[in-house]
Amino acid sequence: ALIDLRTLGRVLIPLLLVFGACCLVALLMDKGFDRKRLWSWRAMARDLPRVVLIFVGFGTLIGAFTAIFFPDRLFGFMIGNTRLWVMVMVLYPFFSVYPQEVIYRAFFFRRYRDVFRTPWQMIAASGIAFGWAHIVLENWIAVGMCTVGGVLFGWTYHRTRSTLAASVEHALYGDLIWTIGLGWFFYAGSVGS
Repeated sequence: ALIDLRTLGRVLIPLLLVFGACCLVALLMDKGFDRKRLWSWRAMARDLPRVVLIFVGFGTLIGAFTAIFFPDRLFGFMIGNTRLWVMVMVLYPFFSVYPQEVIYRAFFFRRYRDVFRTPWQMIAASGIAFGWAHIVLENWIAVGMCTVGGVLFGWTYHRTRSTLAASVEHALYGDLIWTIGLGWFFYAGSVGS
């Protein structure tokens, strides 16, 4: 393992919250940053049909992938620990998704806006950075899925200029992954197992 498993499990979310808060403060102190990008409800509502349509397609593929390659995990978390599953469904978007979107979309796009020449370079870089951050989980599924997801969420952020829109999309996929049984690959406790 890259670091002690117990330590990783205990500090991952607190570190994410602290780092997300630091990025949020930096954005709020930046006089040139449009704060509407942090919560634009209108942009999110306008883009929601596209997000849902793509989610149905990718969600079906993710479900099929799980059923084929990890049938023993399919819906295992939801059925085996329903109370904890409900807590994850409710708390995950607030304590994991939104801080990650502040860091990898709002802050990343603002901080590196002059480095990348095209929007697609920025979107790709954001996705790669997001995927790479999951390397601490020590499995290719987390890194690969997060890289693809990061590109998708980056595209949504670029289209809408809304961290909220990217967060809603991210939460849909995250909650799906936890529901169908792939959450194990995204949980710090799975490292080294």
